[in-house]
Amino acid sequence: MLLLLFHALRDMGATRITGTRLSFRVGPWDLKIDAEDIGEIRIQLLACGTLLRSRALVILLAKEDEAVSRDPNRSILYAEDLTTASAIESCDEDPGVLNPFRFFAVERLRQILEKDLSALFLDQYPPTVGRVPRHVLDRLSEPEVAVLSTAGDRLVVLPSAKAPAAVQYRWVSDACAGNLETASRLKYAIGLGQWLIRCRACGVNASGPDISADDRALRLVCPSCRLETTLRTSPVRSMRTRFTDWGTGFDLCGGVEVDLPA
Repeated sequence: MLLLLFHALRDMGATRITGTRLSFRVGPWDLKIDAEDIGEIRIQLLACGTLLRSRALVILLAKEDEAVSRDPNRSILYAEDLTTASAIESCDEDPGVLNPFRFFAVERLRQILEKDLSALFLDQYPPTVGRVPRHVLDRLSEPEVAVLSTAGDRLVVLPSAKAPAAVQYRWVSDACAGNLETASRLKYAIGLGQWLIRCRACGVNASGPDISADDRALRLVCPSCRLETTLRTSPVRSMRTRFTDWGTGFDLCGGVEVDLPA
């Protein structure tokens, strides 16, 4: 299962954090993996050194009548028994069955991670940084810094394709000289907003007209593969990622379609 997880992270564009064995960077998040226990992998998602969410992937050899755990942060997967005469029916359509010798095992693991990342994004939307010093607010409120808006002593960093992340990071570094904590929080907010700009399915970057966002809603459509992401904060928080021109299923969506809450 660990090897399948590595393939899923590769498909997600994760980068390995140098100097560590099982730590990766995905978007603005650090992902740490503990695989010491046989049959179980524990994953921690962190930002700015703070633990945001954890996930345990547990693989069992046979179906059971009752789930081993009702913990929502614990995913139970069942390995198909290839030694039996009759395989588990329709295992390619069952998200709880993991068989490395059939299609879509990697996509099943990826979708678990994609749901966790989407839940973090949804919980923290719109990306906002509070208690920002006045001189930083004034600098980042100048007209050329179009993707940052002020609300009292807070800065709201909406997802935008108007300026590359590197340019936004430079704005923050210039404005926050000597204030590393504020700079770190602002860069995380920028990274959170930029997570969707590069399409998670095909890797094409969105341009300005492809995304519309305010503090209550977001809609982004990939100009290449037509992967659509919509988010709303009212009346309930919800987020959906789907292909607008295709059907559904791992053979088409590659594990990136997400529907929250679900």
